[in-house]
Amino acid sequence: MTFRLALGLLLVTGAVAGAASVPPWEKRSRRARDLFLEYCSVCHELYKPKSSKTGPSLARFKKLPPERARPFRAYIMTFIRGGTPNMPAFGRILTEEEMQLLADYLLTAP
Repeated sequence: MTFRLALGLLLVTGAVAGAASVPPWEKRSRRARDLFLEYCSVCHELYKPKSSKTGPSLARFKKLPPERARPFRAYIMTFIRGGTPNMPAFGRILTEEEMQLLADYLLTAP
């Protein structure tokens, strides 16, 4: 009886732990989303074209066709790293990898 109980607990624990783990290919995208939510979403919308937030909505850039000056990686990195008069610079706050993750997220988020 004790063996069956222990085996049942082991199986349940393994199933719960397996459900909570994130596949390796999703860890970067989750980290990028978390960075956006922590640092950018305070001022920027990513999905709503109109926003009452301080910064411009980033949704309008996602709808531009590539030939109509869609923002590219270097452009986005310049703003993240150096900021603007109305946006803080994150070059000393975030690591280079974190800034790259944010740029990737902004370019590829649905």
